[in-house]
Amino acid sequence: MLFLVKGRLRHEALWRAWFERAAGLLPTRAVASALCTGSDNLPSVLAACAAAVAGPPIQDPAAAAAAAVAAAAEAGGQRNASAAAAATAAGAAAAAAAAQQQTKRRDLSGSANWAHWLSDHLGAPAKERGPPPPSVLDGQHLFDIYVHPHPNFTGYPPGALLHGRELADSERVATAWGTHTLVEAAEALLTAALRNPRNQKFLMLSESDLPLYSPHATYVQLMSEHRSRVNACNTTQGWNLDFYRWVDRMGNGRYLHKHQWRKSSQWFVLTRRHAELILADWRIERVFRKHCKTTFEADRNSERVCYSDEHYFPTLLATHGLDNETDCQGRLMDVDWGRVHSTSPHPWEYKAGEVRDQLFEGLRRTWREGCSHAASALEAAPAAFMPQAQLFEAAVQAAAGAVEGSVAEAQRAGRGICHEMLLRQQQAPAYPALGPQCPLLARKFQEHTIRPALMALAPCDSSALILNDGTCPGEGELQRYWRQQWWCAAPWVLLCSCVLTVALAVHAHVPLHVLARALVQASRRRRSCGCSGAAGVSTPLLDV
Repeated sequence: MLFLVKGRLRHEALWRAWFERAAGLLPTRAVASALCTGSDNLPSVLAACAAAVAGPPIQDPAAAAAAAVAAAAEAGGQRNASAAAAATAAGAAAAAAAAQQQTKRRDLSGSANWAHWLSDHLGAPAKERGPPPPSVLDGQHLFDIYVHPHPNFTGYPPGALLHGRELADSERVATAWGTHTLVEAAEALLTAALRNPRNQKFLMLSESDLPLYSPHATYVQLMSEHRSRVNACNTTQGWNLDFYRWVDRMGNGRYLHKHQWRKSSQWFVLTRRHAELILADWRIERVFRKHCKTTFEADRNSERVCYSDEHYFPTLLATHGLDNETDCQGRLMDVDWGRVHSTSPHPWEYKAGEVRDQLFEGLRRTWREGCSHAASALEAAPAAFMPQAQLFEAAVQAAAGAVEGSVAEAQRAGRGICHEMLLRQQQAPAYPALGPQCPLLARKFQEHTIRPALMALAPCDSSALILNDGTCPGEGELQRYWRQQWWCAAPWVLLCSCVLTVALAVHAHVPLHVLARALVQASRRRRSCGCSGAAGVSTPLLDV
């Protein structure tokens, strides 16, 4: 996830809750493929887990995780992707073991915990306090976060969600709206994210965006898509409406031609292959840097607008003939252009009064083809994951019984773990993938919308299912069913109650039988006057 921001994250509390739902989760299918595909990998992973738990006290969790990764990688030989994934799983397990050991040691020293609490609440100097608690992003195995703030931004304070995720000062670009600097900032984020070989999808978003789906559904959806969410196609309606931004000197018949000119959204999802292709290019980008700008051009005697962040990425893919490797939609982000002037450069900004859970449900555009089953996708996605603690516990138990035995015993114990994961996959409901025309995020939300957004998404019974699973703590399936039925019937019950209240209030002053007699007399008088129906209109005035 690539955050291109101006400064502070507007909805930090909501994003924190969103990442907390994904903390410690592992995709079951990927773990099973990594551990159970190669017969040589699992015993080494179990041995690494056993060594992490049964070994001497671990002082440095990061060093322990690195040692476990190295041991598993050496045993597996890194011959294929499964070995690399197995090494990663071993490192995660070792890190969890180290964290558990350190937590136990902290819990045993009650006086130290009490002193730490006092120092936090009585204003002790910062230098006398212990290290800050680990960030929720440190427990992420599904998402890797990179942030590009403006060079003038001093950085996020300790304890902030994005603290420590900022690019180095030497990698930042002084961005300006509508210029090629936005492309350069995106490339800086891609450069940093490509250093991690595990990153496969690259999602661009800003500080004013909010998710429309839970982290489970977002991850499963993006990993199930084989194309970039970019519109680099010339088959979609209106693909050539922005040819007025093209000038012939951009091509000169060498690297770029007019029929390759494309336009897509600045907010994209790229596959790793496309991200590497973008960073390897210099010819097309040099043309854009020189000619794609908003300025008055004397040879045309008019002002020309051109925005590189909307044209460069799709045009580059089109020049390489990769149109069919994009989704031809580019609809990662939902934006509302219907409530702003046609010449406005920015979409509608949602205000606090309109932020409801129904708003997020509507922004999913369920009326579009392929988006109508959004609720089913949200309910099925969590079954595709397993907690890291569950895998770690099973691996430690199996390794503890086989650490002094033979390799065959370790393999037998490992097959039991693999069998459980396979059974988990078979029992999980199938995820109904959404279409590429379904947005996964929405923008722009004003800064003071954080409170109504949390009030709409944080409750356990929120119908949006972004920060919850629709079930309240201690609630059974039957209770959940009747609660949902009540919320559906509540508006009608409220309406009937209001009508009954008004009727009783009127009855207190005018008896109902008197009111009914007056209504009947008025109806008869209306019919006698010919005031109802088309026939009454033609009644002669003298007959009244």
